[in-house]
Parts: sequence; C-alpha cells; structure tokens
Amino acid sequence: MNSQTSIGELLIRCLGMGDPPPTASELEHELEQLTSSDWDGIIRGAILYNVAPLLYHRLKELSLDAVIPANAAQKLRQCYLNSALKNMRLYRDLSEVIKVFQSNDIPVIVLKGAHLAKVVYGNIAIRQMCDLDLLVQESDLPKVVKAMLEMGYSPVRPYTMEGEYTKKRLPSFIKKNAIPIEIHWHIKHRSVPFSIDTNGLWKRAQPASINDLQVMVLSPEDLILHLCVHATHHIMKAGLRPFCDLFEVIRHYRDEIDWKQVQHRSLEWKAERPLYIMLSVLKELSGKALPEDLLSILKSNPIDEHLVAEFKEYIIKYTVRGINSSSKLILTLTQFWESKGLMGKASFFLESAFPSRQYIAKVYHIHSDSKRVYFYYPVRLKDIVLRYSYIMWRLCRYDKETMALAKLGSRQTALKNWLISR
Repeated sequence: MNSQTSIGELLIRCLGMGDPPPTASELEHELEQLTSSDWDGIIRGAILYNVAPLLYHRLKELSLDAVIPANAAQKLRQCYLNSALKNMRLYRDLSEVIKVFQSNDIPVIVLKGAHLAKVVYGNIAIRQMCDLDLLVQESDLPKVVKAMLEMGYSPVRPYTMEGEYTKKRLPSFIKKNAIPIEIHWHIKHRSVPFSIDTNGLWKRAQPASINDLQVMVLSPEDLILHLCVHATHHIMKAGLRPFCDLFEVIRHYRDEIDWKQVQHRSLEWKAERPLYIMLSVLKELSGKALPEDLLSILKSNPIDEHLVAEFKEYIIKYTVRGINSSSKLILTLTQFWESKGLMGKASFFLESAFPSRQYIAKVYHIHSDSKRVYFYYPVRLKDIVLRYSYIMWRLCRYDKETMALAKLGSRQTALKNWLISR
C-alpha cells in the first residue's frame, strides 16, 4: 500500500472512527499488507498528532497488536505508557486544585482534555494532554490567584489583570513536578469574532465524577461547540485529534445531545461555520450518521464545497506524511503573501520579526524581565532572513513540492478567513 491517502484512511479506521467501527477481521488483512515504510508513516502521523496512545489502545482492543511489526508496536506501547504516567500526575494535580478551590468556595468547570479523557474516552491513557484547562468566574479571579500561589504555583511570566483581560485567561501556572494549569474565565479566543455567552455555559454545566470528586463540566451541546471553535485556531495543524474528540463526544453522549440546541446555540455564538465544517469533515472521515436536518440548516450558510474536500484530503494525506519545519515555513510565508495590502503585509512582518518580550524570552531561553531580551530582537530578525531566504529561492524556482505547499497555505488562509468572517 503506497498511497498516502490510503494509509491515512486506514489510520482513521484503526482509530475506531467508523459508524459502525471496523471489526478486527476487516482490519487484519489490510494491516498485513503494510510495508515497513507504511508503518513508519502511520506511526509518524499518530505521534505527530497525539493519537498514538489511542491507536495502540484500539489495536490492542481488537487483538491486532500481534499484526504490528515489533518496532512499531514498541513505539506505540511506549507512547501509551508515557501518556498514562503523565495523565496520572495530571489528575493528581487536578484533584489537589479542585479540593482547594472547593474549600475556598470557587466554582470551576473542567475543560477539554481532563473532561474528555476521564469522562468521554473512559481511559486516561488514550487522550494525551500537556496541561489542565479550568474555567472560573471572572469575579473569583483574586481568590483563584491567591489559592494557586498558596499551593506553590507561580505564573510563568509577570502579568497584570489589565494586560491579560483581552486574552480571557491568565498566564500558565506552574510548580516543580506538576502539570501547567491554564486558568480561563472565558472560552473565546481574542482573535476570533465568536459571541460566546459565558453565563450560559455556567447555567448549563453538568456534574461529573473525576477521581471520586464531583466537578462541573460543559454540557454536551456546549462541549461540541467548544471543540469546533477551538479547532478553528489550529485548522490545518491539529490533524486528526479534534475529529477523534468530536467523534467520541457524539458517541458518548448520543442519547443526550439536543441537536436543535446545538444548531440554535451555534447561531447565538456566531459559530455555525466552524460547526458545519467540523461536522461535515467528520461525516466524510468516519461515516458518522448526523442529523440531516442539522447539516442542511447549517449548509444554508454559503460554503465553498471545495474547501471541505481539500480540508478532508489534507487531514488524511498530511497526517501520514507529517509537516516538517521547512513545510511550516512555507505555510507561514504564504500567509504573508496572502495578507491584504501593503499594510497587512507590513503588520504580519512586524508581528513575526518583533514579537512580545515573553515570546523572545521563551524562544531564546532567557528570563522575560531581563534587559538582554532587547539584544535578541536583531538576532530574531537575522534568523527570519536566514530561515526564509532558502524558501523564497525555492518558490522563485517554482519547485514542485514548495509550490504545492504554498497552494495549501493559500487554501488554509481562505478557509480560516471563511470560518471567522460574517
């Protein structure tokens, strides 16, 4: 099997994204036909997009682990074990924080990964996470910060509430041997024009049990919309995982989801486009049955169907192939050329060449309060020139692969513009 598309589709089926999911006998013959190069592609894509533990779990569940080459099986097993160990620490830290918040009368909603892994997937090892996302009420922020500091956490950088207000979240809180914690008081990203009613999220939040603690999580309808809106920020980079999450949420809550409320709320949030494209591509990827009336209503908002088709192709093809650092540079360069007008290009360049002090400090491994930060801006400018000159040369020579990625970057920009435009 040499086609990247075929391998990508097989990976999707191995992840259990089917309606109904494929059986062991249906997959076994296909897996036996794979070459070592095919397996390298599948493992690379699974690791790149953080679905390797899920892939290992699904194959183990179907007793297909014996079909996998030993080196590939070892890589997947190690990813699974690493994820299990990390998430055990994560839920330990979550329990500590929740207990302290509850003792201080601080309501909290557990967001995204910590909700999904325990409640939706039902196995904390198979949904990888890098931090904890918690939603609190804005009025409780002083109590939240005080509680975090008393537990030994500290913000990753200096901040003021006025400076963080537009970001809708505080800097990450960290402490030694603990998982970073993200404190949000809104789930809207500052760069997108969605109108999310945070008070509504709190009214509709539901109880759930995590580590024998009663916590609050988003309602199934709000969770679906949150996943779709969040994927908008990473539409060409997140790969398969957002679709795995969405698929599992729909499967887990299938008897509870009020699809009319999903559709109604998407209009309230001005997020009907992200909802439509995520559900459309999920349906294409998995064959998941979705209410036809929902898709027809959402589809009434004009969409270029070629964007959906190309997005699906990208998800399947580049999940296996992976996007290397050179490819990312091409996509970024394309975004520059796609910026509207001279002012748009100038703004894009200035943001890239002269980012925030915190970004410079992170990239060059220095403290954000150090005056040395300013000496690294010329270094940053030199790095950009060196980094992009070779790509520019390849574009000028109409290199086939480079031009294909440039076209992909152009379509990515078109898709993102469509998603956030009204």
